[in-house]
Amino acid sequence: MSSDILIKKEKALRFLKEVISCLGDNYEIDISSDNGSLSAEIKGDDLSVFTDRDGKVLEALRILTASVINDNDSDYVKFNIDAGNFRQKKNDKIRELALSIAERVKAEGESIALPDMNSYDRRIAHMALQEDPMIRTESEGEEPHRHLVVFPAE
Repeated sequence: MSSDILIKKEKALRFLKEVISCLGDNYEIDISSDNGSLSAEIKGDDLSVFTDRDGKVLEALRILTASVINDNDSDYVKFNIDAGNFRQKKNDKIRELALSIAERVKAEGESIALPDMNSYDRRIAHMALQEDPMIRTESEGEEPHRHLVVFPAE
């Protein structure tokens, strides 16, 4: 692990411990590094504070921590965070939805818009469909009502 990643890992751990300590002392944070990115896992008894409201607290922690560790730094490090495998389950649901919509688009020949999503979730859907030559995807709309549209390939 490079010294830059180690420094950013320590910054992330300090920041998250400080923020999460406000919610109680019954949480642990594990951070791992893989291919130049960092992933954090929050562990504890009641993780619903992070996962309720469709994981908005987790998303806020991801954005804030990424901002803290990449502040004024040209070597951007991708940061992800999860609690109780919530993010992985949500990613799987987004992929399943995107693949299902793509099948409908191919069958019906008409474009279909997915629900509004944040940029991270739209990226998951784009990536799930990028290898299918029979469809194409585009993000449309303005935040916070930005969404992915699946079109038949031309």
